[in-house]
Amino acid sequence: MFAQSALFHLHEIRDTTVRVCSHVAKDSSPVLHVIRGADGSWVFLCGRDHLRDHHEGTPIPLKELISRDPTLNAVAALAPHDFAERQDADEPWVQGDQLALEIPTCIEEHGWFVALVGNEPNTVPRYFAYTIGLPTTQAHPELIMLGQTGEVMPQVINTLGKRISEGLTMEPGTNLNGLLAGLRCECKPVHPTWFREYLGYGLWYHGSDDFEILQVFWADSEGRFPWDPQCDPDVARSQPDLSLPKQ
Repeated sequence: MFAQSALFHLHEIRDTTVRVCSHVAKDSSPVLHVIRGADGSWVFLCGRDHLRDHHEGTPIPLKELISRDPTLNAVAALAPHDFAERQDADEPWVQGDQLALEIPTCIEEHGWFVALVGNEPNTVPRYFAYTIGLPTTQAHPELIMLGQTGEVMPQVINTLGKRISEGLTMEPGTNLNGLLAGLRCECKPVHPTWFREYLGYGLWYHGSDDFEILQVFWADSEGRFPWDPQCDPDVARSQPDLSLPKQ
């Protein structure tokens, strides 16, 4: 439950644009469900049966929504990936984890979920992406990739997931062609000492660390991987070798 003292900062109210469902936008229905995206974005919904379509919506200024309903200030401290809901406009907010709702549904429908994890704001962008669900639906180790952009890595991971669903079995040293234009890719098993640092939602979904995961590595322009002493230093630095035990 949220403390009523939590407020949106003035610069947020002035500058932020949020998305609302059609019922909130056109009918002035009360907001009963709020979602905070992984990127810090906001979605305000009426709480009807379109929660799974929350990526769509009408953009409006946050200040307009707060002016209409000051009780929304109570969700200002909502963290990325979380949601808040209430039964009606006079009831208190209750917080929950949005990904905890989406992950099992996505795995059931598509066979796996791709988690994209970013670094802290205001720093050089560093991302990694990993699957959740491959051992359950495909009897195959999970996958993780580091060092590419937040757009590229989910695409690569999903391409590999599709290949796995079509019969590919990845093993250490497997030559993975056609993932990144002109670059070789291989995989190595991740040492369990890294699981807690990198696989938060994966550990939550599996309920333990009793599963395997392969790290997908990409080579530099000369075809050298990070474990090669001659590898491009920037390529090597962007891909910590998680097959080695954490020190």
